[in-house]
Amino acid sequence: RALWYNLISLYNTPDLTRLAKEILSKYDCYVGMRSSDEAVQCKKEGLFDHIVWVDADERIGKESSSSNSIQRLPGMHLIQNNGSLETFKKQARFIGDNLFK
Repeated sequence: RALWYNLISLYNTPDLTRLAKEILSKYDCYVGMRSSDEAVQCKKEGLFDHIVWVDADERIGKESSSSNSIQRLPGMHLIQNNGSLETFKKQARFIGDNLFK
């Protein structure tokens, strides 16, 4: 994970939005961004209509900062993934039904 994180960081230097722009040129969704600097810049440039934060820290613990510097930003929609699969599915459906019409 740390290797991928570092490779993506190098790829996105000096343009922090490079990978996001390439993904969004082909797809409607970018899943798995791992850098707060990249997220902030993408938000600043208006690349995303919505950002969804899926939190499972209570269930699996925080990931090492060597492979993930992402932090929850104001305005991100939250899905808790610390309980049952059914609860997670309900929250994901709610977000999908209400944001991505």
